[in-house]
Amino acid sequence: MKKFSILLMGLAFSAGFAQTTITQNTDTTTILTPHAVTCGVQGSYTGYNVISRAFKLDTFGITTDFTVTNVGFGFENITGDLPFALILSTSGGAYPAGALTELMYEPVNISAADSGTILDVELSEAVVVPAGSELVMAFEGDGELDLVSWYPASNDAGQSGPSYLTAPACGLNTPGTYASIGFADVHVIMTVTGTTDMGVVELNSKALSVYPNPATDVINVSLKNGEAQSIEITNLAGQNVYSAKAANSVNVSFLPAGVYVVKVKDINGTTHMSKIVKK
Repeated sequence: MKKFSILLMGLAFSAGFAQTTITQNTDTTTILTPHAVTCGVQGSYTGYNVISRAFKLDTFGITTDFTVTNVGFGFENITGDLPFALILSTSGGAYPAGALTELMYEPVNISAADSGTILDVELSEAVVVPAGSELVMAFEGDGELDLVSWYPASNDAGQSGPSYLTAPACGLNTPGTYASIGFADVHVIMTVTGTTDMGVVELNSKALSVYPNPATDVINVSLKNGEAQSIEITNLAGQNVYSAKAANSVNVSFLPAGVYVVKVKDINGTTHMSKIVKK
């Protein structure tokens, strides 16, 4: 769908798609080393390991279908060439207890040159995740096949949800959190990027009130003519820096100084937008 806009009674409206990256990691760029943990076999080789995370779409303010185009993950270290698989699924219940419905299984080749790197992998075909889903992203590799050891990119900067490890050779036959095996500070870096249908968008909305502006710590957000459903803040590059269910106030003290766009979707599907300045 092409994005278009029209001018109506002095207000600009548009319809189209918004790109969003979701993650549970506070820091998606720093790789600590040595830090990560995998299950080894034959002494120094990594056996069959699956790393996963579960993302509840509504937690990130996504209330429509989410079309995934890219996923991000990386490696602290990998000693040779090894085929991996990327897997996207939805969970029928709270992960990892719910039954999984696989949406995509895509091979990707990783080499030793990818050590110390966060990869942004574009999927061969976009994957539509239904609204309201719990999306499970996983990547798996078996270093025993090619006598390769590998460790995922991770840090201890913080996370809003756990990363999971499955490794049958070490008795982890089902996904278990790193905290459950004694490594609570291993926060594996994983991101999912996709688009959401924005529906009708009202730019510089008179119905949306955001104050104070400029702001230093907390902004107050209110809709004059409707009930808010979700709120999102992006920088001028379109990158999501905050998303949540509707809130009357948001602490923006963590944001660097600059100009940001506050987007509030109401219960009728209209997204109201307003710029703010963070001092």
